[in-house]
This record gives sequence, C-alpha cells and structure tokens, in this order.
Amino acid sequence: MSNVEECKQQLVTIQTEVQQYSPKIEANKQLSGKYEALNKIIDDNLEKLKKLQSHLNLYQKSVKETQKWLDDNDKQLAQFETSLKPSGKATIDYQKKLDELKAWNANKEAGQSLLNISNTQGEALFSQVTLKDRDTIRANLRNLRDNMDALIDKSSVLMKKLESLVIQKSSFDESYKQIVQWLTGMEKKSEEIPLLQAKLVEKKSVLQQQKNLSLDVTSHEAVLKKLSEKTQTMNDADASSAMEKVNDKYRTLRKTIQSNLSTVEKYVKEHEEFLSSLEKFKDFYNSLVNEEQDIAKEDMELQLPAFENLLKQQNKGDELLQTCAIKLDQTLKTTAEPGHEALKHELEHLKKLWNDFFMKCNDSCDKLKEQFCSWNQLENEIEDLNTWVKDTETKIKDQSLKNSKQAKQDHLVKMKSLEQDINNKANEVKALQEKSLGAKPHVVDKLSKAVSRYHNLKTNAKVRH
Repeated sequence: MSNVEECKQQLVTIQTEVQQYSPKIEANKQLSGKYEALNKIIDDNLEKLKKLQSHLNLYQKSVKETQKWLDDNDKQLAQFETSLKPSGKATIDYQKKLDELKAWNANKEAGQSLLNISNTQGEALFSQVTLKDRDTIRANLRNLRDNMDALIDKSSVLMKKLESLVIQKSSFDESYKQIVQWLTGMEKKSEEIPLLQAKLVEKKSVLQQQKNLSLDVTSHEAVLKKLSEKTQTMNDADASSAMEKVNDKYRTLRKTIQSNLSTVEKYVKEHEEFLSSLEKFKDFYNSLVNEEQDIAKEDMELQLPAFENLLKQQNKGDELLQTCAIKLDQTLKTTAEPGHEALKHELEHLKKLWNDFFMKCNDSCDKLKEQFCSWNQLENEIEDLNTWVKDTETKIKDQSLKNSKQAKQDHLVKMKSLEQDINNKANEVKALQEKSLGAKPHVVDKLSKAVSRYHNLKTNAKVRH
C-alpha cells in the first residue's frame, strides 16, 4: 500500500511541475487527462488495498485473541495438572478439583466461539488473496483447530484422571459399584453413537465422542487393575469372580471403542480428502476462468491461439474431476443416506461448470475461426473486384478510331454495355462494404482502395460515351 501511495505522491508532483512549466501548452490538456485517469486507477487500487488491509486486520486480531485464549487456558490446565501430583490429599480435595475442572469445561465454549470467528474472518479473505496466501490461512486455521482439539483432549484426560483418583480413594465396595455403573454407562454410550453421519461436521463430532470414550476407557484401566489387586488380598471368591467378569466386559468394551474410533477416523479422513479434491479442482477452474477473461481482452488475432492453448487444459481438469468422483464414491460408502444427495450435487455442479466453460471456449474458437474464414473470403472477393475493375478499365480505355459508322455504333453499344455492367456491380460493392464492418484494418483499407477505383471507373464510363 505504501508503494501505491508513493506512486500517487510522485504523480501529484509531476502534474504540478507540468502545470508550472507549460501552463498554456495544448499538450498539457492531454497530460492532464492522462494524469486524472492514472490518479483514478491509483485511488481505486488504494481503496481495494485498504479494504483488504481492514479484513486482514480483523482476521489477525481474531487469530491473536484465539491464540491468547488457547495459551492462557493451556497454562491454566498445566497448573491444574501440577496440583494433582500425589501429595497425600484426601478424597474430598480431589472431588473439589473435579468440580473446578467441570466448571472450566463449561467455559470452553468461549474459546470455540473465538475459533469460529477466526474461521469466518479467514474464509472472508479467500477471494481477495493468492492461492499461496489462501493455503497459509488454511494452515493457520487448521493449527488453531488442532490446538483447540488438543486442549479439549487434555482437559478430558485430566477429567478422567480426577474421576479415577476419586474412585481409588473410595472403599472397594463403593469403587466396585461405581465401576459397574461406569461400565454399563459406557456400553450404553458406545451403542447409542451412530458411526455413519450425513455431514463432515457431524462425523467430526462423532470422532470427538469416540476419542472421549477411548480416553475414558484407557484412564480407568489402572482403577480396574487396583481393584483386581484388592480382591487378591481379600480372599473373597465371590469378589474375585465378580471382578473377573468386570475385567472381561472392560476388555470387550475397550476393543469395541478402539475399533469404532479407527472406523470414524477413516470416515473423516475420506470425507476431508473428497472436499480437498473439490477445492483443488475449484482453484484450477478459477485460474482458467481468469485466464479466459484476460484472453477476451486481447486482439482477435491473438485470441484464437490463446483459446486453443486453454482448451489443452481440459484433460487435466477431467483428471481432477475423475479424482473427485473416485473420492466421492469412497465417501458415499461412509456417509449416512441423507447426506448423499448434497455430496453428489456438489460434484455435479462442478462438472456442469466445467462442461459449460469448455463449451463456451470451443464456441469462442469456432466463432473466431468463422470470422477469420469470412475475412479471408472477403479478401478474395476484394481481389476479384480489383481484377474486374482492372479488366474493365482496359476495355474502356480502348478508344481507337473506327473506320465506319457501323463500327462507331458497335463501339457505343459496347460502352453502354460496359456502363451497365459497372452499374450492376454496385450491389456487389455495397455487399462487400457491409461485410467489411469490424474487419482487420488492412482489409478495410484494401477494400476502400478497390471501391475508389470502382467509382473512378464508373465516372470514366459515363465520360467515354
């Protein structure tokens, strides 16, 4: 922006100097016009840059606020984790810490809100920045999301750790009762969560739920081990048998949840790969659309080879769409039925855009070829007109003396016939002039000369007889 402002200042200085040294020179008016046009271009660019800078500032501010929230809460959790190290505290202290952590979890929506704002501000910049900057913004937003997920995972680990500590400080009977209740609840949760979802955001939500279940199950392994050890010192066959059944259910639950987690991770990965393939095609398509718009501004003689080169990119675009189609087939298999239509529609929409774009490019090529062919035909017709005028001029110039009255009459008839032929040629000349509208300058110039010769010929034909 500073470079553009500097150019504007230089332009003001130059204009002042021109007005000072040549205030009455006519050319100064032309310079003034050029100055005003250039000044408007600079002002327009400055306005665009200011808007972009404003959007960028909003984005950077929201990212900074989100990162600060993440850093502050990460430090808070780290301090919280440090306070949980063994120090002989009573169970009630752990229960208090558990309540405090639950209160923190209730406040994590504030961080999610900041993250959503950063996403919105970042996506608003996509249409105004380069592909490289767009990838950088996506990477920054992805990093924020990953940090947010990591923080939530960390809080979940702490939560399960605290729950585990509370259970360990309870009596065996109470602990056993809690473990059984916990196992029953976890089995119910695992069964209630449907793995297939219609949208990516729903798949990610299920993935987070599965991660939380997995963390919960893993964190309770030590509790079950300690309870099993307690039963060995109790010499209670019923307790040992009951605990063995609990351990069997725990191992089955852990295996089920781990399998579900791997499955949902695969679903999310395939869906993201599909969306990524769509974005890759969109970027490629938009670059060709911009190139097509630039071609339309070129001279017609340069447009045809430019369009032909553009059409050579069709195979690459077809390959990208084929990749999208393959990714779509994979994603449909791991997506709930209500989400199929939206996924298919998105790809079909891109295919239509692609086909329409190349139909437009092919149509432009055909029209250009037809125009060039028309111009070539016009040049041939102009050459034919020149040849006819030249031959007719030769006939009219034949003014040799005639030996008899009959010869003179025959010559007069011939001259009148030539004059009639010349007059009859008028419609053909007019048609050529109509065809030349919009033709290349040298063709128009050639026709103009031929028409002048024709009119001279027409005049001479009247004079000769």
